[in-house]
Amino acid sequence: MTADAALRPPFAWQQTHISALFCAALFLSAATMFMLQPMTGKMLLPLVGGTPSGWIVAMAFFQLALLAGYALANICSRLSPRMHGIVFLAALGLGGLFLPIHLSQPEGAANAWMVMKLLAGSLGLPFVALAMASSTLQRLFTVSGHAAAGDPYFLYAASNLGSFAGLLLYPLAAEKLLTIPEQAQLWLSGYVVLIALTAICIGRAKSIAAAVYVKPAPLAAGLRWRWIMFAFIPSSLMMGVTTQITTAIIAAPLLWVLPLGIYLLTFVLAFGKSAPARLSAVEKLHPMAVCLAFGLIFLATVSLDAPWLIMVLLLGCFGIVALAFHMKLAALRPLGDGQRLTDYYLMIALGGALGGMLNAFLAPAIFDRLQEFPMVLAASLLFHPGLSAKLGRKDLVTVCVGGVGLLAWAFMHHHTIGATDFLEIFLVTLFVATLRKPLFALTGCLLLMTMPYTAPRDGEGGIYQRNFYGLIRVYERNFIMDGEKYHIRYFGHGTTLHGMQSLDPDMEDIPTAYFSHGGPVGDIFHTLAPKNVAVMGLGAGTLACHHAPDRSFTFFEIDPAVVNIARDNFTFLKACPGATPHRIFTGDGRLEIAKLRGEKFDLIILDAFSSDMVPVHLISVEAIELYKTLLTDNGILAFNISNNYVTLAATLAAGAKAAGMQARYKHYGFIDPPLFFPSDWLLMARDGIDMTTFRQQAWVPPLQNNERAWTDNYSNIIGIMRF
Repeated sequence: MTADAALRPPFAWQQTHISALFCAALFLSAATMFMLQPMTGKMLLPLVGGTPSGWIVAMAFFQLALLAGYALANICSRLSPRMHGIVFLAALGLGGLFLPIHLSQPEGAANAWMVMKLLAGSLGLPFVALAMASSTLQRLFTVSGHAAAGDPYFLYAASNLGSFAGLLLYPLAAEKLLTIPEQAQLWLSGYVVLIALTAICIGRAKSIAAAVYVKPAPLAAGLRWRWIMFAFIPSSLMMGVTTQITTAIIAAPLLWVLPLGIYLLTFVLAFGKSAPARLSAVEKLHPMAVCLAFGLIFLATVSLDAPWLIMVLLLGCFGIVALAFHMKLAALRPLGDGQRLTDYYLMIALGGALGGMLNAFLAPAIFDRLQEFPMVLAASLLFHPGLSAKLGRKDLVTVCVGGVGLLAWAFMHHHTIGATDFLEIFLVTLFVATLRKPLFALTGCLLLMTMPYTAPRDGEGGIYQRNFYGLIRVYERNFIMDGEKYHIRYFGHGTTLHGMQSLDPDMEDIPTAYFSHGGPVGDIFHTLAPKNVAVMGLGAGTLACHHAPDRSFTFFEIDPAVVNIARDNFTFLKACPGATPHRIFTGDGRLEIAKLRGEKFDLIILDAFSSDMVPVHLISVEAIELYKTLLTDNGILAFNISNNYVTLAATLAAGAKAAGMQARYKHYGFIDPPLFFPSDWLLMARDGIDMTTFRQQAWVPPLQNNERAWTDNYSNIIGIMRF
C-alpha cells in the first residue's frame, strides 16, 4: 500500500474507533503520570519531615523528567512514526523493571538535592517513559489516516483531562481506600494496560513505516522563546501558589493537587476544540486577577480568618492568569507538521521545567520570604497586550514618579522594602504606565499600592530565614493589657507559632503559649513528675521551663535553623536548667529517638508541626509502637494536637487502640492574652495504668467515630480536615 493510500480518511466508524483508541491511550498515560505525583509526594513526606518543600522539589523533578521525555520524543521524531512508537514501547518496558514504585529511606539530612537523587533512582526511568507518551502518540495519530490528523491538538486536551482525573482520583479515592503498597499495585496495573494500548496504536501506523525524516521548515524568529515563556509563567505560578497555600494551611495531597489540577484544566480549556472564551476576554481579566491575588496575599499575612475562602479566591486568580498564557500558547501551535509537534512540546516542557527550577531551587536560595509567587505574577503583566506599544517620554516619567511616590509612601508607613519588592514595584509601575484603558489603569494602581505589603514584616526588627523546611520569623511586639506592659518575642515557622517569650527578666522562665503551668502540660508534669523527658519539636525551647532539680530533657528537632534560633534568640534553655544539660538531637524525631532504644523515658511529648499539621509518620501506629518501647512501665505519651485545620483526636485514639494503649483528651479553653493560648492535648498510656488523677483534671476518653488508625502505609488527611 502506498503512503497516500494509507493516509486516506477511513470510514466514519473507523474514525471513531481510531480517535477513541488514541484518546484512551493518552488519557491513561496522563492519568497514571499524574496519579504517580501525589502518590510519590505522600511516600516522600515521612522522609523529609513533612515539609511542603518536599512536594515543591518533587514537582521540579517531575518537570525535569517531563522535559527529558519530551526531548527523547523530539529526537525520535527523526525516525519513522512506527519506529518512534517502538522506541517508546521499549522505554515503557524498561521503566517497568523499576516497578512497583518504592522509596527507600535516604542517608543524611533531607534537602532538595537528596530528594532529586532519591526520585531519580526510584522512578526516573518509568516517568521519563510516560513523558514520551503525549507527543509520541499524537505523532502516531498524524499518520493514522484520521480526518483530523493534521490538527491533533484535541488529543492534548484529552491528555490533560486524564491528568486532571488522575489527580482527583488520588485524594478522593486512592488515598482514602488503599494503603500505599496497594496504590503502587493499582498504578502498576494501569502502566501495563498502557503498554498494551500503545502496541495497538503502533499497529495503526504500520502501513507507513517507511516514512523518512524530512527537515521541517524554519520557525519564525522568537517563536521558540514565546513557547518557552508562555509555559514558564504558569508553571512557576502553579508551584508558587502551592507553596502559599500549603504553608498557610497544611502540606497534604488535597492541597497539592488543587493548583496542579487547575493548571491542567487550563490546558484542557486552551487546547480543546472549542475555547470557553476568547483570548481577548481572558486577557482583560488578567490584570484584575493579579491585583486581587496581591490583595489576598496581603490579607493572608495579616489575618488567619477565612483561610479556605482566601485559598479558593487565590486559586481562581491563578487559574485566570494560567488560562491566558495557555491560550496564547495554543494560538501559536504548529499545524500540519508532525515533526514540529515534538519540537513544540519540548519547548513547553522546557518552560515548565525552568519554572519548577526557579521555585524549587533558586527562590529558596535568594528570597527570605515567599516572594516568587507575587514576583512572577507581576512579571506576567509584561506579556500583556497593554505593553505592546513602545514607551514614550511621558510613560517613563510616570514610571519614575510612581516609583518615587510609592517609596515615599512606604517610608511613611515604616515598611522595609527588599530587593524583590523593588523589582515588583518596577514591573507593575511599568505596566500601569503603558495601560491605555481606565479600568486597567485603576486595577494596576491598586496593585501598586498593595505590593509592599504582600509579605509584611512582623512587628519590630526581626530575623527572617528560609530553608528546605520552611520560613522562620523571629519578631517582637509590645502590648498593654489591663495596665500591664508586655514586650514579647515570637518565633514563627511557616504559619505555626513555635514559641513566644516575655522579655521581662522576671518572666523569662515562665512557659507560655500552649505550654502554661495551668494548662494540660502543667497537669501532665504535676501528676506524673517525670524524671526523664523526651520532646519531639524544639520550637523556642519553652517546655524546658517545666524543669525540676531531678528532671532531664532530651529534644529532637529536624531543622538545624530552629536549634540555632532557640539557643541564640530565646533564653528558655539557659534560664531553665535540668538535672543534666539539655540534649538536643538534630534530625527526624522518629529516626533519632529510635537510636536511643537502650534508654527509657517517663514522658514523651510530640510537639512537631509542619505548617499546621503533625507529620503523619510521627503519629502512625508503627510510630506509637516505637514510642511505647521507649517508655517506662508507667510512662505516658503526650500529643499537642492544637490545630486550626484538622481534628486528630479520633485518629490518634484509633492508633492508641491498635497499639494496645488507652487515650485521654483535654481541651483547654482558658485564654489569658497575650501570653497564654487555648490548646488541645491527647495522652496515651498502657492499658491498665490508673488514669484517675487525669480524669479528675477533666481528661476524658476521646469520642470514637470508627476512625481508621493511620499507619505508615495509610492515612486519610482529607477525612479529618475542618472546612
